[in-house]
Amino acid sequence: MDKDENWFQMVAKEDKYQLDSNRNDGFDMEDVRVIPLSGAGVAEVGDSLRRAELLHAVLELIKIRITFFVGMSAAFGYIIAANDISSGMILPVLGIFLLSCGSAAMNHYQERDTDTLMHRTNKRPLPSGTLTPGSVLALVFAFSIAGSVLLISTGNMMALVFSLLAFLSYNGIYTPLKKITPFAVIPGSLVGSFPVVAGWAAA
Repeated sequence: MDKDENWFQMVAKEDKYQLDSNRNDGFDMEDVRVIPLSGAGVAEVGDSLRRAELLHAVLELIKIRITFFVGMSAAFGYIIAANDISSGMILPVLGIFLLSCGSAAMNHYQERDTDTLMHRTNKRPLPSGTLTPGSVLALVFAFSIAGSVLLISTGNMMALVFSLLAFLSYNGIYTPLKKITPFAVIPGSLVGSFPVVAGWAAA
């Protein structure tokens, strides 16, 4: 027992020495000051978080991971037709991209009711309440009109026609049909070819 007590006393002394050493490292909890955030500061943080949330919602609304590659496909079609990479492709490709963003946003609007029923989709901008149906429709028109104006102003009427065909095929045929029949993938697969053809027509 004496041996165990001696060992316990040695460990206790070492722990006390380490604790005392930590107290002498120049750091004291009394030196820590809590700076209260003013009302304006809290509001500014809240506004920043809200802006970030809205940006994330809009990017999800336009399905940026898909529409980005729509733009890349249009650029690829342009390069094949022109056999060159030039700055002249920027505006028509941007117009095609914006129209695809409008189409993607319209798809969210069309499926807002069914999206609330599924766990996989009930966190999307409309079911979650981050965006309202009215604001989504406004974005649909904004993206679609901006894309159309870009294509018209650059004289790319055929590119506009193919882009609008993609819009109508995706939102007017594929989206309603996919709830009825698995054969909706047939018109749906055609939608993916339109961006390349639109880019080719813009060259």
